Amino acid sequence: MGISLFCYGAYLQQDILILKHFTDNVQVGLFSSGYRIIVAAVAFITPAFAVMLPEFSRKATTSYADVSVLGSKIAQLFLAAMIPAVVLLALMSEWLIVLLFGQEFVAGATVLRTLAAVLFLRSLEYLFALGMISVNKSWWVPIVTGIGLVANVSMNIIWIPQWGFMGAVYAKLTAEILVCLIAMGLFQLASRGSLFPKWILSPIISGITMLAAMYFSRSLGTLPAFLVGLVFYVIIFTVSERTLIRDVLHSGIRK
Repeated sequence: MGISLFCYGAYLQQDILILKHFTDNVQVGLFSSGYRIIVAAVAFITPAFAVMLPEFSRKATTSYADVSVLGSKIAQLFLAAMIPAVVLLALMSEWLIVLLFGQEFVAGATVLRTLAAVLFLRSLEYLFALGMISVNKSWWVPIVTGIGLVANVSMNIIWIPQWGFMGAVYAKLTAEILVCLIAMGLFQLASRGSLFPKWILSPIISGITMLAAMYFSRSLGTLPAFLVGLVFYVIIFTVSERTLIRDVLHSGIRK
């Protein structure tokens, strides 16, 4: 676990160091302004998953398949809740940057807008790491983190000289997608679930529908278009996952 923490700490900080080497303080500041908000939000969200470790461990004592089912349900509901939140964060990015850092950092809104998806990507990575720990595969966690670190550093070295702070943004987003997919695959492998879980489809399809609805209603204005898209999102997800929602509601009532 110490190796994993070291790799994770290096993963969080290496962008700044490589940017500083290849560019200047202005580029570093623009990247940091948007990325700090993402890091703070993730730090606020991920501790909520820690309470799932005892439940994961309890499931693991009876059946690893139960761990896969539990992890998939949590991941699906979390992703479904986070997609509209990420879209809203992207829409509010310029306002947030100006509010927190001032007008001179407004270019950092592009960083926040592009990296908004990191909120659910990194949170899901944490959830899958807890699942791997519960089935005695904790040593897989530093492997995932190490792969992310190597990939991110490599892309930063190639892309930052070409695109400046946006090179760091593209590298971070690409690395996060890679790490999330690897973590999901290893979690499913460790818990003997499907390597291509179907739970990911309905939130993504609902999200695409939401973005399409927002595009066609963009003439109404940003907030009205978002609300229109949100209505379509809720309808599509509810229809496609009504069984899951009913089970969760019934579980809550029983408790």
